[in-house]
Amino acid sequence: TGIDFQLDLGGSISGVVLAEGGDAIENLWVTAYEGISGQWMGNAQSQIGTGSYHIRGLPVGAHKIEVSTSGTSYALEWYDNVYNPGLATPVSVSSGSETTGINFVLAAGGTISGVITRDFDSLPVSDLWVTAYHYDTGQWTSNGQSQADGSYSITGLPPGEYRVQIDTADTGYIG
Repeated sequence: TGIDFQLDLGGSISGVVLAEGGDAIENLWVTAYEGISGQWMGNAQSQIGTGSYHIRGLPVGAHKIEVSTSGTSYALEWYDNVYNPGLATPVSVSSGSETTGINFVLAAGGTISGVITRDFDSLPVSDLWVTAYHYDTGQWTSNGQSQADGSYSITGLPPGEYRVQIDTADTGYIG
């Protein structure tokens, strides 16, 4: 007994996710991170038909907002139209109020692709995850899985340089 809670009223952030041509983009996760520590604070998915999102229950303070585009052709983006979280514009949240107009207009991203084969006989290797990390920040950006013919494609990459890593855990191959 006696494990009581007193909850503070949080704030919220809302906006829309659009493509450069103005079309709504649905089913993308928009995430709020605490502005200094980078700790995850909450997220919401862009809605079908409108691209709108609404992240609720955020603590008071500054947050950096990211829209994840993994698995799409769009480039990952941070608010306000930057690709690097260190350059993101913090969004202020107040108790009991909604910060509106935190909108994203996404551009098409680049692609890294290749083929994974075994060194000793050049046969393709499938079902391995290949991940792109931004060269300057080390930030995970996107990934792709190798297909039956060994080909992989990592799409939706913002402009820049990347380190690419293959996950070979529990396969017998060296990563």
